[in-house]
Amino acid sequence: MPLNRFQKLKNRLKNEKELSNVWLYYSDNFLRDPSFTDMGDRTHNDFIEAVIPQICAQMFGKKDKPQDLFQIEIPEHNFIHGAFQVGGRLSQFIYFKSSQLGMIIVANRLDEERMVNYARFGNPLASRAPANLDLN
Repeated sequence: MPLNRFQKLKNRLKNEKELSNVWLYYSDNFLRDPSFTDMGDRTHNDFIEAVIPQICAQMFGKKDKPQDLFQIEIPEHNFIHGAFQVGGRLSQFIYFKSSQLGMIIVANRLDEERMVNYARFGNPLASRAPANLDLN
């Protein structure tokens, strides 16, 4: 898979105002490519595990908690993607560790109005300079 696809996705994630366009690019250029689905290994990322429940609580309230979080990391691209469920809704996410920027997509249940929910997220602590811990 060409490296420039990852760079284009990262740029779109950072700059695109319409998150549906980001997801469409990801779907067309990654999810439909068999070489992509074979890349990476299962992983665990603490930031992802912390931020997804926070976003879901903002979208749906605290009653619907994410379940079955599955994460795959592609280390050579500093990229994590995966899936989860929240309140019976199928959900996916992408996340670039290098820029600490990601997004989730949550499809509504069939009994809900037919729409998709998107959210972009980042790690606000990533841009902060470390505190001076002079212990002398």
